Amino acid sequence: MSDEPERAERYVRPSPWTRLLAMIILAIAFGVGQSVMGLIAFVQFIWTLIDKEPNENLLRFSNSLATWLHQVARFLMFNTDERPFPWTNWPGTE
Repeated sequence: MSDEPERAERYVRPSPWTRLLAMIILAIAFGVGQSVMGLIAFVQFIWTLIDKEPNENLLRFSNSLATWLHQVARFLMFNTDERPFPWTNWPGTE
């Protein structure tokens, strides 16, 4: 037998004001994340011009950044109630 109905009964939706505070924090962080994404794209382009292949460390980080931006967008658009980093682990570090 599954615990799903029992878990659903225990879940309490957070206060709208608590969510608003998280949304404000994440909206600001999302803007910073977009700037970082642009910087990584530029650095990766220059790196590829010089080295003829992308930097592996930047590829890994940019992949986790893209995942985080997706998680933030889903939270901000009310597609999920699960708060992303900093309330959970950074994507890819589980």
